[in-house]
Amino acid sequence: MVLVAAYAHELPRYGLEVGVTNYVAAYCTRLVLACQVLKTLEMDEEYEGNVEGALDGRLDIPHSDKRFVGVYKESKQLDPEVHRKYVCGGHVATYMRAHFSEYIMRGINEDGLEEMYKKVHDAIRVDPTLMKSEKQPPKEQ
Repeated sequence: MVLVAAYAHELPRYGLEVGVTNYVAAYCTRLVLACQVLKTLEMDEEYEGNVEGALDGRLDIPHSDKRFVGVYKESKQLDPEVHRKYVCGGHVATYMRAHFSEYIMRGINEDGLEEMYKKVHDAIRVDPTLMKSEKQPPKEQ
């Protein structure tokens, strides 16, 4: 018997419009599931849970922290700050800054990408030859 079910594709309803396939989305989906269970069992007002940590879904399910992000194999201890970073999307922000900062600095946003790439494609078609001032890749030996 299935009591409740939650899916990541439901997350836009809660304000998560993008990134529904990452660690943060998995956490959010689990939170939706936990809250649905308590609501279904009419325990949602009775049990507040830990609203500032990993158990904020308000279910007390025996578990091991060893599979959480932020657990180090050597010490087998959970670093709560590392775990919080992943739960709140810090790793996504780091990725965005690292991989898209040049776009942002140049004023290129997602709406301008298609037009920019079309212009690049057109320019390549006009003159695909290598300019003498451009560095050529090293020859294989």
